[in-house]
Amino acid sequence: MLEDLSGKVVPDVVLNKKAEMKDPVALASAAVQELMYVGHTIINITVPAAVAVAMGKMGPKEAAKEAAEGAWLSNSIPGPKAVARDVAKLAGKLAKELC
Repeated sequence: MLEDLSGKVVPDVVLNKKAEMKDPVALASAAVQELMYVGHTIINITVPAAVAVAMGKMGPKEAAKEAAEGAWLSNSIPGPKAVARDVAKLAGKLAKELC
């Protein structure tokens, strides 16, 4: 168990040159990094879809589809197209109300 990986374990391994911990820390760090990205990665799908709808370029469904197809890596996260469609609908409504 590597409790408090970034706050305690990594500095301890680096500063105290614990070679035996180098590989486990590298492996754990890669997994932790991916988990940290999951929560916000679909931003590169939701924002383009929302902007396209707010600008009146396309409807929410088409914008979400196009944005998801363009974000081939983060599109592997479950559900981004539905979220992008919902955000795009809201962006469209806000744009109409504000303009």
